[in-house]
Amino acid sequence: REYQEVVLERGIRKLLHQARIGERFTRVEVGNDEYHATFPFVEKQDDHTIKAIKPLHLDQAQPSKILDHGGQWLFRVQALKKRGLLPPRVLFAIRGPRTQEDPRSAAAREIAESLSSTGVDVLAYGDNQRILEFAAAR
Repeated sequence: REYQEVVLERGIRKLLHQARIGERFTRVEVGNDEYHATFPFVEKQDDHTIKAIKPLHLDQAQPSKILDHGGQWLFRVQALKKRGLLPPRVLFAIRGPRTQEDPRSAAAREIAESLSSTGVDVLAYGDNQRILEFAAAR
């Protein structure tokens, strides 16, 4: 799981650098001493975190593993939001099972919908145009 997310991070980093905005983003622990989560792409402005991007791999072998991993990030978002620590704009770029017919797709969809319901943006990992629009927006 972690290895796959490293691969996804590399893809996003390459995308951001090709668009000449990669230097705006760094890996940062978002939060405080009480609670924090590490996002691989965080944009700050005047010492304030304004935006975060997290590629999320939800193509595990079993639906329960998809729900566990996605649920971990759902919890992190909710915990940061509850404490007023969630950046104003957050994007999860999700890679799930390849087809909707795959029985694991329902689990990935459930996580995507739950994340969306917290107010964060959720896009497909391969939706480069919209990921770049999110990243480039000021």
